[in-house]
Amino acid sequence: KNAPRVGDDENDDDETKNATFVDDPRVARAADAARALLSEKAPMLREYFGVDIDEASGSLSGLPVLVEGFEPDLSLLPEFVFALAHEVDWTEEKACFRTVADALATFYAGGSLDPGEGHLTSSTRDEFVENAPAAEDDEPERVRSIRQFVFPAMRRCLHPSKVSAVQGVATQVASLEQLYRVFERC
Repeated sequence: KNAPRVGDDENDDDETKNATFVDDPRVARAADAARALLSEKAPMLREYFGVDIDEASGSLSGLPVLVEGFEPDLSLLPEFVFALAHEVDWTEEKACFRTVADALATFYAGGSLDPGEGHLTSSTRDEFVENAPAAEDDEPERVRSIRQFVFPAMRRCLHPSKVSAVQGVATQVASLEQLYRVFERC
């Protein structure tokens, strides 16, 4: 018996749908074109981004380690490969670097970073807080790994420039010096 594919269940209708999709010659041609493109761009992806694609087979064989100990959600790997093949602007150097970085950021963030979709607004922030797990044991693995690896790495390595503050990219929410003054009065 064949190994189960991602998304398969015991329903024969689903298996038929999956087989039809995979056997569709348009899908096969698109997959071959994506494989050829990524194989051609493999040296650049490896050198500048740490994305390792085997040039002979077109297989993804390595991903960069952006934060030590943090692993991206591998169920999003097909979307990442699709983004590399179809959403990267390979014609201009600056646009290429930006769009590859966007694809990596979206993959490592665990989903879309489009405005309105991936960002917390005040209403989604309130909803997020209300639905937050009560105890640390109830936290999803993804939230726990972000808290354990990403936040400490940001604390150590993220030093936004003053220009970032002026442009609204980074906002200071507290100052240790000012907090000491407040607590000295208490």
